[in-house]
Amino acid sequence: VFGEDNKRTVGHMIKLDTSGVVIWDKRIPVSVRTVHQMIALPGTGYAIVGYFTANDYHVTVCIFDNNGNLISQTQVNNNDWNGYIEHYQMMRLNNDEFVIAGGNEVNNARGLYFHFGQDFSLLDSKYYWPDSGYSILGFHGMCQQPDGNIALTAYMNKPGVNYTTDQKLSLIRLNSSGSMLSKTILDDSVYDETP
Repeated sequence: VFGEDNKRTVGHMIKLDTSGVVIWDKRIPVSVRTVHQMIALPGTGYAIVGYFTANDYHVTVCIFDNNGNLISQTQVNNNDWNGYIEHYQMMRLNNDEFVIAGGNEVNNARGLYFHFGQDFSLLDSKYYWPDSGYSILGFHGMCQQPDGNIALTAYMNKPGVNYTTDQKLSLIRLNSSGSMLSKTILDDSVYDETP
């Protein structure tokens, strides 16, 4: 799957055989020019999450069958400008529901979390504010734990400083509806990329 917002190219979904030969090449709906992630839906096909332009305030989830034909598309209002959204991550839960998480990169930014039913109807949405004195709350590395709760990492930094210094990295646990169960601050140096 690929798509590019700045050049206004149309996204494509391509299926290859084990030798790399194209089996099919399908255009993604024009409502998704920037694709953040694609996941397999066993027994159904595929799902992607992305948006049309950086100026939008919503993301789109598209469901495709195994042959790349569009089954449905759902728009979700994220109340944030996509131009500063950290990449959305999408995950299918063990009860066949879905969650999508991302974060906004601007000062006083917040993390975004969406919980969908099996038919991608929106069940819950949550926003998480960074700790006092920090901005940029981005989520990465999302997974479902054996108890059914969600674990992900969040990072924050202080406004006006270099992105690679003075950051916090946290391990956050949520239930599937997005309520925070725990937050553990990890050593700041874990995310320090300075030489």
